[in-house]
Amino acid sequence: MPPSPDFEDGQMAYRLKLREGLHKGIRRIGLEQIERVEAHLRAEQDVATAVHDARRCLKRLRALLLLVRPALEADLYRKETRRLAQVGRMLAGARDRFVMCQSLAGIEKAAGPLPGDCGPLLQALITQGHDLAAPPEPGLRHEALVKLGASRKFFSGRALHDVSMTDVWEGLEAAHRKGRHAFRACYRKPDDEAVHAWRKAVQRHWRHMALVSRAWPQETAARIAEAKMLSQILGEDHDLAVLAALASRHREQLPEEGVAILIQHAKGRQKDLRALARLHGDRLYAEPPEDLVERLAGYWEATRSLHKFESAAPAEAEPQAPESRGSPTPLQDVASAADGSQAPRATATESSVRRLPPRGARKRARA
Repeated sequence: MPPSPDFEDGQMAYRLKLREGLHKGIRRIGLEQIERVEAHLRAEQDVATAVHDARRCLKRLRALLLLVRPALEADLYRKETRRLAQVGRMLAGARDRFVMCQSLAGIEKAAGPLPGDCGPLLQALITQGHDLAAPPEPGLRHEALVKLGASRKFFSGRALHDVSMTDVWEGLEAAHRKGRHAFRACYRKPDDEAVHAWRKAVQRHWRHMALVSRAWPQETAARIAEAKMLSQILGEDHDLAVLAALASRHREQLPEEGVAILIQHAKGRQKDLRALARLHGDRLYAEPPEDLVERLAGYWEATRSLHKFESAAPAEAEPQAPESRGSPTPLQDVASAADGSQAPRATATESSVRRLPPRGARKRARA
C-alpha cells in the first residue's frame, strides 16, 4: 500500500479533518508546527537536520496561511507571513552553507577534484569558519522563539474563526494558478530566479494537497508524489545555481580553471534538470486550476457525505441481497449509469460543485 498523503516526513497531523471544525483544524495544525519549530531550535544534537526540519515546519505554516488567505485581511496576512519568513531567514545561513558543501562534494564526485585545490578553497569560503554542526547562536534562537510566540497567539486567537471551505478552495485555486504562471515564466525566461520561484510554488502545492488530502487520499497522493519529485529536481537546480554564483563572486580568490570547470558542470547539469522539470510540470499543470479545485471540492463534500452515511448506518445491518426486488443499491446505480440504462442520481459531488461560486464569477473577481 502506498504511503498516506497525510504524511510529510512523518507529519501525520498536517491535514484538515472531515469531522473537525475548520478553524479548530487550522489552529491545531498551526500550533503543532510551531511546537515542532521550537523543539528543533532547542536541539543540541544533529543540528543540521534540526535546522532543516525547523525550516520545513515554517514552510508548512506559510503554506497553511496562504491556503486561508482569502479569509484574512491583507495587512494581517502580510504581517503573519512576514514574521514566519523572518524566522526562516534567521535559520537560512547555516542550512545554505551545509547545502553548498554538499553540492560542491557532488560536483567533485561527478567531475573529479577541481584543479588547483579549488574545492578546499571554495569550501573555506562557504563555511567562513562556522561550525556547521553548531546550534543557532543564543541571541538568534531567543529572537526566533519570541517571534514564534507571537505566531502562537495568532493561531490561538479569533482571526481564523470565520474561515470557510470556500476560502480554502479560493486560496488553493489562487496559489495553483500562480504556480502555473511561474512554470510558464521559467521557459519564457529561464533564469535562476524564475526557477527558484517556481520551486517554491511547487512546494506550496504539495503541502496544500496534504492539507486537503482527506477529500480523496489516493487522488491527492499522486499529486503530492509528482510535486515532491518536481521540487527535488528544481531544488538541485537551485543548489547548483547558488554554488556557481558564489564561485563567480570570488573568482579572484580561486583558481581560474577550477571555477571554469565548476560553472561548466553546473550549467550542463541545470540544462538537463530543466528539461526534465518541464515534462513533470506539463503533467502537474495539465488541468486548469479552476477545474482542479472544483474536482477537489466535489470530492471533499462527497467524502463527508460517505462518512456521515457510514456513521448513521446501524452496525448490525445486513447488506441487501443482490436478488432483492427492492430499491436499487448504490452499486446498481453505478452499473446502470455506466451502461446508460438509467440516469444517475444527483451525488454529493454535484451538489458541492454547485455550492462553489460560479466559475465566471471567480474569473471576474480575479480580473
